[in-house]
Amino acid sequence: MEANKIQKKICVLGSANADYFVYLHHIPQPGETIQALKHLSANGGKGANQAVAAARLHGESTFLGQVGNDKEKKRLEKEMSESGVKLSWTIKEDNATGKALIFVDQTGANSIVIVGGANVDYPADLAELPVDYKKGIDESDYLMLQKEIPMIINVLAAKYAKEKKKLVILDCGG
Repeated sequence: MEANKIQKKICVLGSANADYFVYLHHIPQPGETIQALKHLSANGGKGANQAVAAARLHGESTFLGQVGNDKEKKRLEKEMSESGVKLSWTIKEDNATGKALIFVDQTGANSIVIVGGANVDYPADLAELPVDYKKGIDESDYLMLQKEIPMIINVLAAKYAKEKKKLVILDCGG
């Protein structure tokens, strides 16, 4: 990065998942059992992926979200930290890190099942943004949101960021 450029700080509030890819001849029909060609696992979740991408592009990246206290969290923590992402997540002792089951056929077409886990484990009556989230937003220039977490979290975060005059970006995909 050039010395005269100011590094922007991005706060990503979103999902962190363990992605499990299953490669198949075809996507199974209801009631059908088939053998996989191969499988692999990787870190994922739109939020985690965006935080890592921002850090790898030399942005100052903070990730906010929720994970379980499990092996998937440890794998995410390793990759995200090594990529330069500041982690400010909540560890949910009574829920697992989110997962995505991604079925891919030989043409590349896929079907995805999301198991929200800790990503969606927020109180139903949440009326105020958690303090750690406010701190992450306060320390950033931009707030990036996705739709893999409850919409109430996005709304509370966007309202708070607007009050603090931060630019808010919502990834509407997924």
